[in-house]
Amino acid sequence: IRAASGARIVERAAARFDAVVLDLGRGPDAATLPALDLASSMQVVAPPTLAGLPGARRLLGLLRELDVARGRTRLVVNRVGQPGELGAADLRRALGFEDAREVPASPAAVASAPDHGVPIGRPAPRAAVARALAAWAEELSPAPAAEAPARSWLRSLGWPRAAA
Repeated sequence: IRAASGARIVERAAARFDAVVLDLGRGPDAATLPALDLASSMQVVAPPTLAGLPGARRLLGLLRELDVARGRTRLVVNRVGQPGELGAADLRRALGFEDAREVPASPAAVASAPDHGVPIGRPAPRAAVARALAAWAEELSPAPAAEAPARSWLRSLGWPRAAA
């Protein structure tokens, strides 16, 4: 898609939905760069591996070069706790972050979800990864607006009935 089209898509989605999430893969391109200007926050997801460190550094350098404020950028360390990998604190320090969201490694829980075509929290609701992802989603979700309760014709008939 063209850059102007990408920005228009994001603007229309933002007007219609409470939250818009874009996965830019390894980084923005000409079509997704305008979305960075519209973003209220950016979550840079990086694995705690030596192989993942250069890619994360490259992306963070690009965000700095594009003058994206650090205050809008958050580091997310994915698959924390795998044997033989860097610690989350080591990755944070290497990338210059004081804190980061950590998503624990849970290969069995993560593998079973797509096998069943469901979110991770359904087959393994108590898995640490499911709890971490739910907390992250809660953090990213906009606060619900206080609304007057809708008065539908079903409600005027007393449905659903309150439990006694």
